[in-house]
Amino acid sequence: TADNIRVETRTGEILEYEVGDQQSAVRATPEGGTETVELDSTDRTSRVLTVEQIQTLVDLGEKIGALFENPQDIEWCLDEGELYVVQSRPITSLFPLPSPLPDDD
Repeated sequence: TADNIRVETRTGEILEYEVGDQQSAVRATPEGGTETVELDSTDRTSRVLTVEQIQTLVDLGEKIGALFENPQDIEWCLDEGELYVVQSRPITSLFPLPSPLPDDD
């Protein structure tokens, strides 16, 4: 399963980082295509994303949501440390939208 990360988007604070159950990974091959490789015990229990990458994803999510004026389901990939957005589409499963958290003011 994928890592589960909760972030307070107003502050960028990482509220929770739960490492998923990762037994294998799908990797690109030099010839094109992909292969599934078994992960060693260290990789199975390691965080996939750095704090900087999480913040980049939060920023991208904010910008893409603002561009389309709706919350978005954003697919992305990571290649040699670089994040790439693959596609974005409206989130339809959140409606009605949850009430926003009250401001700390």
